Amino acid sequence: MSIKKYLNLRVTTYTFLIFNFSSLNAQTDDLHLDEMVVSATRDSRDSFEIPASVSKISQASLFEKSNPNNNLAESLQSVPGVIANNRQNYAQDQQISIRGFGARSPSGVNGVRIIADGIPASRPDGSAQVSNLNLSSAESIEVLRGPFSALYGNASGGVLLLESQSAKPGVFFSPTLEMGSYGYWKSDNQISYGTNQWGSFLQQSRFSTDGYRDHSAATRDLFNLKTDIKINDDQKLTWVINYLNMPLSYDPQGLSAAQAATTPQAANANALLYNTRKSLSQTQTGFNWTDRIDQQNQLQVTSYVGQRSLEQFLSTPISSQTGANINTTSGGAINLDWNYFGFDTRFSNVQEIADMSLKFSVGFNYDRLDERRLGFNNFISSSGSPVCGTTASCGVLGTLKRDENNYAQNFDQYVQAELNPNEYWKIYAGMRHSYVAMGSQDNYASNGNQSGGNQFSSTNPIAGVLYQITPTLNTYVSFGRGFETPTLLQSAYSYGANNGFNTGLMASASQQIEAGIKLRANDTYLKLAIFQANTSNEIGVQNNTGGRAIYQNVGDTLRQGFELELLHQWEHGIRTILAGSLLNASYQNSFLTCQSSSTCTNPQFTTINAGNSLPGIAPQRVYAEISWRSPNKEWETGLEYRYSSSIFANDQNSESAASYNLFNVRLSHQNLWDEWTFRQFLRIDNLGNTPYVGSLIVNEANKNYYETSPGMVWLVGLNLTYRPK
Repeated sequence: MSIKKYLNLRVTTYTFLIFNFSSLNAQTDDLHLDEMVVSATRDSRDSFEIPASVSKISQASLFEKSNPNNNLAESLQSVPGVIANNRQNYAQDQQISIRGFGARSPSGVNGVRIIADGIPASRPDGSAQVSNLNLSSAESIEVLRGPFSALYGNASGGVLLLESQSAKPGVFFSPTLEMGSYGYWKSDNQISYGTNQWGSFLQQSRFSTDGYRDHSAATRDLFNLKTDIKINDDQKLTWVINYLNMPLSYDPQGLSAAQAATTPQAANANALLYNTRKSLSQTQTGFNWTDRIDQQNQLQVTSYVGQRSLEQFLSTPISSQTGANINTTSGGAINLDWNYFGFDTRFSNVQEIADMSLKFSVGFNYDRLDERRLGFNNFISSSGSPVCGTTASCGVLGTLKRDENNYAQNFDQYVQAELNPNEYWKIYAGMRHSYVAMGSQDNYASNGNQSGGNQFSSTNPIAGVLYQITPTLNTYVSFGRGFETPTLLQSAYSYGANNGFNTGLMASASQQIEAGIKLRANDTYLKLAIFQANTSNEIGVQNNTGGRAIYQNVGDTLRQGFELELLHQWEHGIRTILAGSLLNASYQNSFLTCQSSSTCTNPQFTTINAGNSLPGIAPQRVYAEISWRSPNKEWETGLEYRYSSSIFANDQNSESAASYNLFNVRLSHQNLWDEWTFRQFLRIDNLGNTPYVGSLIVNEANKNYYETSPGMVWLVGLNLTYRPK
């Protein structure tokens, strides 16, 4: 069956089920949906009136699910089109993809723009790290999908915005203690004080785990302070300080298919041999200043600065660092220092033109990252033939093999407009011009000068139209153009005399179109979207051997699919949620690649055929939930269901992780005593004790693709909250 017929069949089926389901209109309490979002327009707007797919997860939703809230994989399962995998590995940052963008990221997050309290977690080259995101104190998480994502610049295949809680008037404090499977515990403390003029919200947490897999223990400390100052009726200043410390996180690495099936809890043998691990710290601060100049004009300025330090030990074999490789190796231990800063300035104007409301915004932003990168051998030996455990000490800092000063920066200008011709039509349009530059200065001259640089520029328009069919039913269409540059990591190596900085990589360009409907009636909220994204110059692996991944442009790709969100409030405190997505993501051109533990020559390259699926993407995903809250609000319980279809592990589509079905349950009870709340909660995940692979290391050179997840796990917690009425 063709993808077009497949999607048409699924859309027809889902639409039939949805409208029959939503027609069961119960006269109950309102849904209390907090649907004011800023991601699509950068202004507070009701998502029902925006021609874009945007989902918002509120603080109340995060709280009631009783998740540990240590990573985004726990928070984003109910958002269609989003894959956020729990790797059971805190030495490697999370994998997040939106509509297939970012699914093949080798490290951290690529292709998805992430912003927390106005400060980008994404760097100018399009890569992102999310370990510093403080989910326990999040006020909301917004996820923007589709064409309007291009308004955020480079690598905006989708956008994720996190906003921390602000202090309310009076004193508030809320300590929480959690314990769970595999030696997990977490202490979280929140305290705030506010008046009508200012307020500060402080959150501090520490969690520790022995890890489900061998060699996967981790500890993390987070600190977040947010201060809001109302200077006068028209001016407001928000100041944020964020601190992260992960003193030691062990890396169990991936397993082969056979190992994942027989010893899923084991660490990779090389992880133990080289004691793979990571230590990390990060400090950043930033402010947002808003000035309502008059009734028509407003100015907003955001600025930030930060520093991040990392030391990581990999399992790069000694053989890849000695012999014929001795002059090209970068070692197996990494030391990184990042210093970064940026600012964004935006001016908005609202006026009436010929009885039509027009809002116009113009702005620019600049971001800069300076990276100091050192590479070392991950062994020390006095022997000419070093062997771990006998003639060599492995997993230690050895001889210097790499010394670079790298940078990435962007300077963007953007304009947006919103026109409301009448009560039925809303028209949104925008354009963003981006200039991105990156480069490397090689200070390690013994293996040749590997310096280099690259520059990219792109002008990307977006537009969307929403039409109100009835007061409760809207339909819309939107389209846009975006781009994604190669990251510093992807540009690090190339073929040639010295294998230096890859100046031949081009930025990929995408064109997206989306159409959808939004229904909000009585106690039902429904969103349907169908979309297509055509990408040219997609960036993929050319050669991945000896600890060096070389990237190339692999031609065109196609992503098309369907998404559904449905929420219904029934009588007697019962609520149901259904979210589903269908996604076809495939290569449109054939290309050659090498993924091997030894160096490839031309006859050994593998042909990736046109029509192959992009790896790391689940074609079908479903999330369903039924929950109940007692009339007196003391009891809450919920049953959750997750389904993921099988996922290819490599470009060849020769290996895959199997599909899975998971059931989770939660139960909480709270005692209310005037201004005090004492809450006890229990959560059990994977009730069926199902063995499954929760994450894949896409295109891993040794075919150790699989990161296994635990069977049934439990979490219990206690929370005490004081909030004056």
